[in-house]
Amino acid sequence: MSSNSNSNSNSSDRQFIMDRKKLRRLGILRNLKVEYGPLFTLNIGSCSAIFVASHSLAYQALVQQGAVFSDRPRVVPIGAVVNSNQRITNSASYGPVWRLLRRNLMSEILHPSHVKS
Repeated sequence: MSSNSNSNSNSSDRQFIMDRKKLRRLGILRNLKVEYGPLFTLNIGSCSAIFVASHSLAYQALVQQGAVFSDRPRVVPIGAVVNSNQRITNSASYGPVWRLLRRNLMSEILHPSHVKS
């Protein structure tokens, strides 16, 4: 990954954390939970954000049903070109293809005998 895309990612992460702190301070999420329940979606710009405001629902979704929610969103047609039609580890859908790609990556490229210190 280039340093430019890494810095963009870090900037985006920081922006999200800062925005999340602002939302928490304003109590917006708490008010939305009271009004709409423990599971709701907010459209933030062109992205949809799903909020789970219940420990039991979060546990059920992430631990008990983790495989159901572990996939990536479908890509738009131009994304298929940019992401090699999801044939690389970081863009492949979770499933048999992803597991095969990850296994090959770990056994060939990232094997301890092949990695220089």
